[in-house]
Amino acid sequence: MSVSCASIIIPVTDQAARLAEVLAGLQALRRAGHELLVVDGGSRDSSMSVARRSADRAVMSGRGQGLQFNAGAEYASHEVLLFLPLEVDLALEALALAMAMLQDSGAAWGYFRVAGPSWLQGLAATLRSRLTQLACAEQGLFVRRTLFEQVRGFDQYPGLEDLAFSRKLLKHGAPARPAAVLRRRQLLGVPPTAQALRRWLRLAYLFGADVHQLSDRYLRQLEST
Repeated sequence: MSVSCASIIIPVTDQAARLAEVLAGLQALRRAGHELLVVDGGSRDSSMSVARRSADRAVMSGRGQGLQFNAGAEYASHEVLLFLPLEVDLALEALALAMAMLQDSGAAWGYFRVAGPSWLQGLAATLRSRLTQLACAEQGLFVRRTLFEQVRGFDQYPGLEDLAFSRKLLKHGAPARPAAVLRRRQLLGVPPTAQALRRWLRLAYLFGADVHQLSDRYLRQLEST
């Protein structure tokens, strides 16, 4: 199936200032025909107002990356879905490369290389993807809607939704990896302990730890902080 435009799905919870910055930077993609779709996980700030002003669609869902990505996919208009966390900057040229690879290579999904917020984190993400062909959401995961529906979207594994999702996609073919690098920023308001916990969680998952036990531990740790 021909692909020309993507639905860019952006989850947000209480990050109105960063959302406004992200959406301002994505208006060139919007003018090119791509769809901006914001999914709010129950914000108490002005995130929804920002989304309504600067996105094509703003919807509500339960809180959690997997829930919000799945909710966005339900409302998306285009054949290609791209999942974009708030800490990632996406350029029009990078998305054009991804769309061309989907069209020309026959791949049904893919992701980008990522740089930042530190050189070590960028290197770790690159090495992980090269060794496993799995990717995290901050690498700009993109997928054809038909495959997304075939694998039934993101499973509800808090802290690991993205890696588990890419593992399901890998069973249906190798990923496209455009020759573009996305910039990842440091999100304000995210405690260092939560970031460290998620990095440990991902490493344990890649070494074969049970996804259900890891997700349960992640939730318990979040509740105790």
